[in-house]
Amino acid sequence: KMNNIIQKPFLRWAGGKTWLLNKLSTHIPFSYNNYHEPFLGGGSVYFFLNPNNLSFLSDSNDELVNTFIQVKDNIDDLIKELKEYKNTIDHYYLIREKSYRDKVKRAARFIFLNRTGFNGIYRVNLKGKYNVPYGFKDYKYLFDYNLFRSASKCLKATNISSGDFELTIKNIHERDFVFIDPPYTVSHIKNGFIKYNEKLFSWEDQERLANYINQIKEKGAFYVMTNAKHDTVENLYAQIETPISINRFSVIGGKYAKREPIQEFLFTNVKGIK
Repeated sequence: KMNNIIQKPFLRWAGGKTWLLNKLSTHIPFSYNNYHEPFLGGGSVYFFLNPNNLSFLSDSNDELVNTFIQVKDNIDDLIKELKEYKNTIDHYYLIREKSYRDKVKRAARFIFLNRTGFNGIYRVNLKGKYNVPYGFKDYKYLFDYNLFRSASKCLKATNISSGDFELTIKNIHERDFVFIDPPYTVSHIKNGFIKYNEKLFSWEDQERLANYINQIKEKGAFYVMTNAKHDTVENLYAQIETPISINRFSVIGGKYAKREPIQEFLFTNVKGIK
C-alpha cells in the first residue's frame, strides 16, 4: 500500500535512492507482510513506502543506527540539542572534533555534520574519526524540525538495529518484502573497484549477499536489490535472477559538472505479483 503523504528522508545520503522511487513502484509486491531494509542509509525507500506492518531496519554504521533510534524514541530531546548548533565553519570543526557518550548528543552531532558537511558523505579515517570537510552550505534555516517530527512518527512501528546484513535473515519470513541497497563494490565509470568501498563492502561481501538473496527466495519472501551495472555483478547474480537495467542521471565532476546517464542493475523476484 502507498500512503499519500510522502515522508522525506531527514539525512542527505551519498548513494541514496531518492532517484529510484518513481521506478520502484512497479517492483513492489501488491501486498506483503513485514518490511526489511538491511542497508538503511538515509532510509529514502522506507520513508517512501511507509509500510503498515512491522519494519526491520538495520545498517552496519552504528552512528547512523543510533541517529535513527533517537529520532524514533527521543525526538524532543534531540530537537533541543539541535537548536544549539550553528552553521559556521568554526562551529563545524569544533563539533567534528568532539565525541559524546550521550546517545542523543551523538545523534545531534551526526545530523549536524551530515547537514553541514561536504555533500552528505559519511567518511571516517583509518582511526574511525569522521573526516569530511565543511560544506559551505548557505541554508535559509539549518534544520526542518517538522521533518524530524514526522520522521519520528513514521518510524514508530520499526525495529532498528545495527549489524551485518546476514544477521537479519532470521527475521525474514514468507511473503515479507526486503529492499537491498548494498554499497557498490565496483564502479560504473571505471572498470574497476571503488577503492574506498573495498573496506566497506568487499567482493566477498557481494558473494555473501548472493547467498543471502538465495535464502530470502527459499523462505518465499520478495526482494528488490539495486547494484552497479557491471559484468562482475551480472555474472555473480545472474544465476539467481535476470537483471533489469535502469537509467538514472548523476551529476559527475566538480565545477564543470555535467549530467551523465548512469545505468544500474535491479534484481527482483517480484514479477508483477498481485
